[in-house]
Amino acid sequence: MTAMTPDRRTVLAALAAGAALGPALAAAKEKPFKGLIIDALGGVGDPNPSPDDDPAGNPFALGEEALSERGVNDAIASGLTAFNLTLGYVAGEGEP
Repeated sequence: MTAMTPDRRTVLAALAAGAALGPALAAAKEKPFKGLIIDALGGVGDPNPSPDDDPAGNPFALGEEALSERGVNDAIASGLTAFNLTLGYVAGEGEP
């Protein structure tokens, strides 16, 4: 068996082809999977609600809760995959 010795032109051509192929291979890769983000502590809400959002002036008063646009946008921007939301009575002065 004989060893193959490439000349200088062959080596330079191979290096140029490899350099030209690099960006194409890098662009073809999919984004890496960064894992699941699960919020198991509640729902999607606005951490800084305006007092005007609640008729009683208390954003933590018992009653109906609605999804705010900011809460939904924050969840989407964070990459949230799932969240845990308890429906119905849990504790407190409300009706069971």
